[in-house]
Amino acid sequence: MASASARGSRAKGKSKTQTTGIFSEIQHKGAPHKLAPIDHMVLMPLLRSRDVPKLLNFSATYYFNHELWLNAWQAALGKSDFAVIKSIRLFVQLNSIHASNLGAYFLPDGSKVTLPKDMICKSVQGTQQYNCAPVISTEPSSPLDTSFQVVKSDCLVAALDLVSQGLDPAVLVLASAYNPGGGYMEGAGAQEENLCRRTTLWQNLMDPFGVGGERKWVYPIPEFGAIYSPKVLVFRGEEKSGYAYLAEPVRLGFINSCAYRDPPVQTGKAGETRLSGKIIGNYLNKIRAIFSVDLLYKSQLFVGHSLSIYRIALNKCPGILLHDKISTEALI
Repeated sequence: MASASARGSRAKGKSKTQTTGIFSEIQHKGAPHKLAPIDHMVLMPLLRSRDVPKLLNFSATYYFNHELWLNAWQAALGKSDFAVIKSIRLFVQLNSIHASNLGAYFLPDGSKVTLPKDMICKSVQGTQQYNCAPVISTEPSSPLDTSFQVVKSDCLVAALDLVSQGLDPAVLVLASAYNPGGGYMEGAGAQEENLCRRTTLWQNLMDPFGVGGERKWVYPIPEFGAIYSPKVLVFRGEEKSGYAYLAEPVRLGFINSCAYRDPPVQTGKAGETRLSGKIIGNYLNKIRAIFSVDLLYKSQLFVGHSLSIYRIALNKCPGILLHDKISTEALI
């Protein structure tokens, strides 16, 4: 089994840091000797301008301090200031884009960690879209039983824990059907956007630099299909921890699949809300497609999302009937 860890080289340099706003200045080779203090009042108009070149230049000048970012984040949450919330999320995204372009990021102690560009390119080049015609085999795909475990955890945290145990999981992404990465450049807060901020997945979906060559597939994601991105680099922690950089990047596979929005429902005998009509079989075929892609790449484990396999809350999909069917139907 190939190692799921991409060892980033750490170079300890003589770095002098100084707190300024929600960022910290860092003096390293190639950086200006003097950096003008940038406070929140200066940053916000820049973020709202959506001037990406200027924001990327800003990201190149200031190094990210997750503790200070978290303080600003919590203050914005306390005021329900959603404009600020989206803006400071966007800065994280742009900071991640800069790190990917640079091929490195810096830890709070000034250590430099490499994001290998050759690995990013190979991952993008290996990204494929699948339109899976559901085929149900009467033969078991494995002599072993499939076990399920539900844990209260962030999906990447759960996946990285499995990697630390020597396993090779794939992560299900609850994706936008039409927009690669969803609203990742708008500071949106759903799972797909969160993962784009913490990984190089946005490059696999968008390929903005054309490293994957001329693709034979385009969006939208097929109704009964998915996008598989192999060996994506994961290098940031959870939002609630301030998107701190990891000591080393780790490689994970991702499967992007989309759900139906506002599916038809009916009320059950006990007053519960259930899916109704043809959509039930369609949902099961969507799930079969996900498992088919997962089996194709022979992942050892499959990490789903805490809101169930298909956006129960966001897409108004009731989970009761899905649970009943998944428990009794042959899915692979």
